[in-house]
Formats: sequence, structure tokens, C-alpha cells
Amino acid sequence: MIRKVLNFKGGLIMKKLLLIIVILIFLATKIVLATEVGGHLTEDTVWSPENNPYHVVSNIFIEQGVTLTIQPGTQIKLDSAELIYGGLVAFLLTGEDSEAKLFWVDGRIIAEGTADDPITFTRAQDSLYYHWGTIYLSEQSGLSVFKHCLIEYSALIFTSTVDPQGAIYSHNNGGTITENCHFIDNMYAIQGGTQKMSITKCRFEMIEDLHSSLNSNYNYLGVTGLIAGNIFIGEDAIMPGTNTAHIVRNTFQSTIITIDIGGADNPNFQDPIYIYKNTFLDFDTGIIGSGYPGDSLYVKKNDFHGPGWGIFLEPIYFEVEGNMFDNCYFRISGSPHSMVRNNMIKSFGGTGYSGNASIFENNIIYNCGEGMSGLGRDGFRNNVFASNDDVFSSISDRAIIENSAVVGNDRLYSRNIYGNPIFRNCILDFELPEECIDGGGNIWVDSLMIDGLFEDWQNGDFHLTPGSLAIDAGFDTTDYYPYLDPDDNLRVWDGDNDGQAIIDIGPYEYGAPASELSQPLQPDNNYCL
Repeated sequence: MIRKVLNFKGGLIMKKLLLIIVILIFLATKIVLATEVGGHLTEDTVWSPENNPYHVVSNIFIEQGVTLTIQPGTQIKLDSAELIYGGLVAFLLTGEDSEAKLFWVDGRIIAEGTADDPITFTRAQDSLYYHWGTIYLSEQSGLSVFKHCLIEYSALIFTSTVDPQGAIYSHNNGGTITENCHFIDNMYAIQGGTQKMSITKCRFEMIEDLHSSLNSNYNYLGVTGLIAGNIFIGEDAIMPGTNTAHIVRNTFQSTIITIDIGGADNPNFQDPIYIYKNTFLDFDTGIIGSGYPGDSLYVKKNDFHGPGWGIFLEPIYFEVEGNMFDNCYFRISGSPHSMVRNNMIKSFGGTGYSGNASIFENNIIYNCGEGMSGLGRDGFRNNVFASNDDVFSSISDRAIIENSAVVGNDRLYSRNIYGNPIFRNCILDFELPEECIDGGGNIWVDSLMIDGLFEDWQNGDFHLTPGSLAIDAGFDTTDYYPYLDPDDNLRVWDGDNDGQAIIDIGPYEYGAPASELSQPLQPDNNYCL
């Protein structure tokens, strides 16, 4: 009986040893059978998963007019080098050689995987901090396509004429379409200067992180064109280029500098940049930027959920409209003729808004330590300030304060009054300081009356109730009233049905229909609807 047990155990051990040997032989065979590639592609070429993995042992140059087609499920492994400060010589292209390998594309790459069979670009040496070079789409290249690709562990390449950075570097060429791709642990993800670029439904993240000797954060995208429906996690996300960019319906989570516009790295972005219907979560900085006369920025219908700096803009023309700023700071500086409209700024312990835009209207500042520092130079109207510690840091007579509701705050100001500020057609629950002027049309209420003005003001809902004192109680602003309220309803409207349409006090127009003036941003595509 004992002998049988020993024989049985001995048989199990032998089977395990045989299994291990078979696995080792299989892995060794896979390495031996890897398809080594490199050099110049002078005719159209197809890579397929039957030859997996493709091992890039020397740099690949795709000649002008030549297309490399990569089929679903194909695996590409590029020789890599350790990416550390002082070791960047491994990423220097000398002649046609570099230790970290690259694709130099004067023709085209068509890499279209599927959700079930993605195409993989990765490093051959699976070691910490090892990275390959880049996919460089030169000025001579035609339209390249990357769909359902996993692209990981890229870096950059230094050359005598250009220093392409990122997994994909597309420079003034026939364009690039990148869709449903996943970028992981790249020094940069996509960089370039071509306007004919779309990056949609991709995911960008840093898991392994870069070597600490590099001592810097790296942005995922440095591009223009259409950037829509993507997810960005951590790091710096986007630095738009010098042409028009549409940044639409993306989600940014735990980013450092989310969108960096202008500044020293991009002193004049020249063409308009549209930032529309994005979600910013748990960021250090949402949008930061500066520029020169003629630059323009449109930030509309985004959600910013801090903590952090929601927006920090230096002198450029901008329109900031229809955004939610929750627990974050909104600051502008020296931006004449700009407009801040239809925004909700709430639940920030410091100053909710700081700056002097030309127009400040239809905004709600709610439950902040200090509502705002500054005024609208040319128009300050139809705003709500409620449940703040202080409404203003200081208040001046630079603009008439009109058609606004200032209720439920602890104090009107924390520092000074300059000149003789005028309040006109406002709803107030405090006596005006003696320095201020009653411009007429003001309505004074007590704490009980405030509840009858708005649907649920203590929880941030400032839609007007039926019979609210704010309906048709504004100053006649026919020449300059805002066309739409925060719900995209028309202004002005006869809310009390007396046959005379007068603008309401506050940001919302009671009973008004939806407007046909609300149109999607250019270009005409599904992401802008």
C-alpha cells in the first residue's frame, strides 16, 4: 500500500516536470519564431497576427507612397532603452540607427484593430523604465489611421532636424485619425502640428510612471484638431497647438494641469480654441493660459469639480458660458471685451470668481467663502449671490449692479467700498450702505420671503417660482440683455402674462420657451451635438 502511494506521488512529480519543460520549450519557440523586422519598406506591406510577434530590431522607414497595413490582433515589440536623465543618448538617431527603435513614416500606417483583437505596440524588453522611440509621421506622410490599438512605453527620438515626441508624432501632413486606442505609460502620447487630426474615444493613463530622474510632468496631447470623447487620468492632459482645436466631451480625472493654453511654451495660439461639454474631476488646475490680442478661447457647458483652480486666464478674448464650477477657483486677469455668462460657481471656501471681464451676467455664485473680487466693466447684471460669507471683497462704482438677487449672505463686502456703487432693480435682504446709491426698482425681502422667490435656493436651485417677485421685475435691458438663460431659454419673456415682456431679475427667465439660437460648436460632428 505504501509503495503504491509513493508511485502515485512520483508520477505526479514527473507530470509536473514534463509540463514545465513543455511550457519552457513553447516559450523558447515563440521567441525564436518572432518575426524580426526593420529597414526600409519600399512597397505596400501587410502585417498579420499569424506572424506574431513582430520584433522591431532596427528602425523602420516607410517610404513616401507606401502603406503599412496592420491587421487586428497583431503584436509589435520594439527594442527599447532605459529612459533616465543622462541616458537619453539611447534615443538619439545617428544616421538611421538608434538604440530605442522607431517608425519613420513618409508614407502611411493603417492600423485598424477591433475591440476583441486590438493591435499592440509595446517594448521588447519588459523592464521597468524601458521605452521605445516614437511613430513619426513626417510632413511627407499621408493620412494614417490608428483604431483599437494598445500603445505603451514610447518616449521620443532626437534627430538633427526634428525631435519627435510621443507614441505618435504627426507633423503638418495628410492627417491622423486615432480612435478607441489605449495609451499607457508613454512619455507623451500624441504630439504634432497638423490641423487634420482627430483623437476620439481613447484612454490615456500613466500606471508605471517615469523614472524620477526626469523630474517633470508630461502632457498626453500636444495637438490641434478634434479631441473628443476621451478619458485622461493623471498627469498633464492637453497643450493645444497653434491652430484651431475642439476639445469636446472628454473626461479628465486627477490631472495636474488639465488644459494648458498659451504661455511660454505656446506664446500665441492664433486660432480659436473651443472647450465644450467636458468633465473635470479632482484636478490641480483645469484650464490655464495666456495669449496676445487676437487670440480667442470659448469655454462652454463644462463641469469642473475640484478642489483646484478651475480656470486661470491671462489677457485673451474669451467667452466662459454655461459652466459648473464646484469647489474650485475661477480667475481671469486683464481681458477686455470678454464675457462670463450663465455659470454656476459654488461651494468654494475662498473667492469663487476673481477678475474684471467686460460682461458678467446670468451667473450664480453660491455658498462660497467670498463670492467675487471684481465686477463686469461694461455690464454686471442678472446674477445671484446667495449663502456666501461675503458677496464681494471690495465693491466699486465701476458698473451698475442691476437685475441681480443678493440674498442670504453674511456680509456685502469684506474690505472696502470705492466710490458710490449703484444698485438697480435688484432683490436685496439688507440695507444699502450709505455710500451706495438706490438706483430704483429694488425689492427688499426678509428671510421668509426669499423662500417664495426660488424653487430651492438653499440647495442651489434658483429657478423662479410661480408668482415670484422676480418675474418681469428687471430693468429695461432691451438693447443689451443676454439672449439665453442657463437653460437655453429665451430672454425677454412675458412671465406674468400682463401683455408686456420685461426681463426677470436673476439668471432664469420664468415661463420662457427653449431657443433655436442654441447651436452646436463647429465643426458639425456628433461630438458637438
